Amino acid sequence: MSFNVRKNSKASLDFYPTPPWAVDVLLKYEKFTGDILEPACGTGNISEKLKAAGFNVISSDIHDYGYGKPNVDFFSINTPAENLITNAPYNQADQFVIHALKITKKKIALLLRLAFLEGARRYENIYSKTPPTSVLVFTKRLTFNPDLIKGNSGSGYVTYAWFIWDREQFGTPPIIRWISPDVIDECRGSHRGRKTVRKDH
Repeated sequence: MSFNVRKNSKASLDFYPTPPWAVDVLLKYEKFTGDILEPACGTGNISEKLKAAGFNVISSDIHDYGYGKPNVDFFSINTPAENLITNAPYNQADQFVIHALKITKKKIALLLRLAFLEGARRYENIYSKTPPTSVLVFTKRLTFNPDLIKGNSGSGYVTYAWFIWDREQFGTPPIIRWISPDVIDECRGSHRGRKTVRKDH
């Protein structure tokens, strides 16, 4: 995730890499079929985990972090995508959801603060029209500190969740699910001691 992603200045970009185990958690609770678009790929933590799980991933970012296709503004992408999974920039998360709903044919999964459930304007623009079909709440908090991610240690100050939009479930009431602490421990343990992946291509 990179904040202020539509600005071109490298100095304006705050980069917060996703803990790879958070993707493992998502895949334990949600099934995906088909290609996956990762439009805020950063250094590839989400993309690499999805590739390891056997998915074809289309990776891009507004900035060049040495991974995926650089200098691609997500809002300029109009090619239909089967699925979309990303750690969206929080200051543009509303726009990410709205645009993802326009171009995605199957499932959308966005890693967002749980507080994304709030907001009258968000309700008017998103939830009153197309609410998420499910919300996966982390019972243990994520950290986006790059040094702590490497050892899968530490905890952040903000509660996060995976927000899911599944077109096959549109029209049904949203479901809130809590991610079991045991599942989190299992996924974190499987990565303990590994380093985050960065590849240049």
